[in-house]
Amino acid sequence: MAERTRNPFSHPVFDPSTQIRVLAVEPGELGAPIRASFKVSNIHGLRIFEWEAISYAWDGQEPTLEIGIQGMCVKVTRNVYRIIQDLRLEQEMRYLWIDAVCIAQQDLHEKSLQVALMQHIYEEALSVTIWLDLEGMDDIAKAVVSAAEWMDAISWASLSDVSVSLMAHFVSQNPQVHWRAPTHRLMAASWFSRIWVVQEAALAKTLFVHLGRNSILLWDDLATVCLRFLSLLPAQGMNQRSLEVCYGACEERIFGDETRQGLSTINLITSLRDWLQNSNASLNPSELVCLCNNLLASVDSDKVYAVAGLFNVKRLPEERVHLETDYTLSKSEVFRYFSLWCIEQENNLDVLAQQMTLFGDSQNTGWATDWSRTSVATFATTNSLMARIRSGRAVYPRDTPLFRQIGSNTLVLRGFIIDQIGLNFTQFEGEVENEPFLSRWLSAVPDDKTSNRLLLGDEIPTKFTLRELGNKTEEEHAYISHLWRDGPRSSFPVRRHGRWDRWAYVTERGCLALTVGYYPLGDPSLKICYLRGGRGLFVLRPVLNAAPGGEPTYTIVTGDCFIRGCEDGKGADVAEGLGLQEQDIYIS
Repeated sequence: MAERTRNPFSHPVFDPSTQIRVLAVEPGELGAPIRASFKVSNIHGLRIFEWEAISYAWDGQEPTLEIGIQGMCVKVTRNVYRIIQDLRLEQEMRYLWIDAVCIAQQDLHEKSLQVALMQHIYEEALSVTIWLDLEGMDDIAKAVVSAAEWMDAISWASLSDVSVSLMAHFVSQNPQVHWRAPTHRLMAASWFSRIWVVQEAALAKTLFVHLGRNSILLWDDLATVCLRFLSLLPAQGMNQRSLEVCYGACEERIFGDETRQGLSTINLITSLRDWLQNSNASLNPSELVCLCNNLLASVDSDKVYAVAGLFNVKRLPEERVHLETDYTLSKSEVFRYFSLWCIEQENNLDVLAQQMTLFGDSQNTGWATDWSRTSVATFATTNSLMARIRSGRAVYPRDTPLFRQIGSNTLVLRGFIIDQIGLNFTQFEGEVENEPFLSRWLSAVPDDKTSNRLLLGDEIPTKFTLRELGNKTEEEHAYISHLWRDGPRSSFPVRRHGRWDRWAYVTERGCLALTVGYYPLGDPSLKICYLRGGRGLFVLRPVLNAAPGGEPTYTIVTGDCFIRGCEDGKGADVAEGLGLQEQDIYIS
């Protein structure tokens, strides 16, 4: 009988800043008790064995099942137990790295040091295996594997006159396969909604997907089946369509939330793997965190930490940055630290431009961007950061941010208050159908075609042009979103379903402004500001509690506000041309 009294993590001794524990699983038949031991490996340098890293979802499970480690009984979750049982070999030792077992989760110091090594753990692994919980769903595994094998075997030339979708053609050609929406059911697995899986899968040299004890696919095969089949595009010409094109077609289909999330994650990971292997483009840390922000984390600080392994993958050794991982900090402390760190490392205010405070929002956590909430640029709708992965970042002259922190709750930035939201505004939908309201709004719009051309073309705004603006694409309106508009535009409509819609406003100065968020009628207190280091304009709302010295204090409503002439860091030139005075602007 294995002992329960000793600590299995006490031996062998290792340095958690440079080494990892690896679970050496002894061979055994299915159903036999699980026995294993810990082996220590260096992350860098000489290693006497290779490990396989596992990517899986914890699913909030409590450790209830026992396995033997170092001759002691250790309780693990049901998922971990099944992973080891599924992957254990019958004749050979297998070396697995599973975070819940190989890291002493209650030791926050060790956990912080080990999380900082995550990039190298998955990057240096012999392979990474994604384990999906498909218990009792063998038909899914068999159907998806059959589809992948069929895709490998078919001749694209044989599809030249097939007008039905690729999925429909497969089903008609393979009546023996029980095709009961297996891809939809597959993507209901919680793995596809978790943020940690992104870097785990993106960094892998070789990436497998485990669909059951005897069903394993390469990641590229799974992605191909899901994106090409669910695009419902005709089979003919499919070989000429990229997976990105197929994903774009999937976005136009009506799928349930779980399927949409699964497709989004598949496309994100596939795009990141292609970026890491084939592109010279770089992304800033705040952009990477934004890119993954629609995924879930059990601990809020992991919305940052779970992506940190990607921060340096495109940087030269002398350019690499270090973000300290510290699980003893609160969520607010982590987000403040990350925001200041990004301002310093990126030399701009892009990280603050992702903050969002909705009207009536009582959960504002302060000036630092709250990554525990859905990002402005959720990947499930439109995220033009994906264009940046392929084309790189356009370079624009930008002011250096001038900032200082007062205590933990106030950030002081240098900038100009340029304008304010006027009383007259409209939504692209809703109020645009209210004729008296529309007439009032249109009467306030400047009739200078030059100032309106970027948003509305050469036409003076009308009910028709306002409605049509919601259907335009970013390719047709290049400056629709201020922050991530480098590189080719997406073909998605400017205004998509979802939480963060863009609205048109008339400002007090008579400018036409396009910005994210809904601001109530009768709230002219909202200030439109240029902050040094910003790309576009910020919308700020005054708060009652003043700064320590009694100065007016604001909260960030959004950093995604566009007025023609103020884009790409040119707000300072506009402000100075108007004779405005630069000042300290206090953000809480």
